[in-house]
Amino acid sequence: MRSKAPGGGKKPGVAKPAGGIPAEHRKRLLAFVHPDPHSILGAHPVKGGVVVRAFRPEATEILLLRDGKPALPMKRVDPAGLFEVKVGRAGARREAEGRPSADLPKGVFPYRLEVVYPGDKRFTIHDPY
Repeated sequence: MRSKAPGGGKKPGVAKPAGGIPAEHRKRLLAFVHPDPHSILGAHPVKGGVVVRAFRPEATEILLLRDGKPALPMKRVDPAGLFEVKVGRAGARREAEGRPSADLPKGVFPYRLEVVYPGDKRFTIHDPY
């Protein structure tokens, strides 16, 4: 059972997920037993843009890196280490232009993640999803 912040609110530092992951799918993902984590993690077109999700249990922060664009901080949407950020439709479309259409789903753009761990240890990775 999740504990709530004093006063009955949500835990501080945890944002509401933008992509609407069904509770059972989230539970399985966080327990490392989801049969298809690719359906949740990585970049996915959603209404109004593209949502990018990453699961890094020990991370303190994750930044979405796109060539020629400012880094976007991802929001922690579960204290277990699930992060996400939504890039609006116009931004996603501009970034997706100029790439072969077979490379990525419509509206999805190339990106990397900068994962920050305790002690300000930073690692830049290509998202495996």
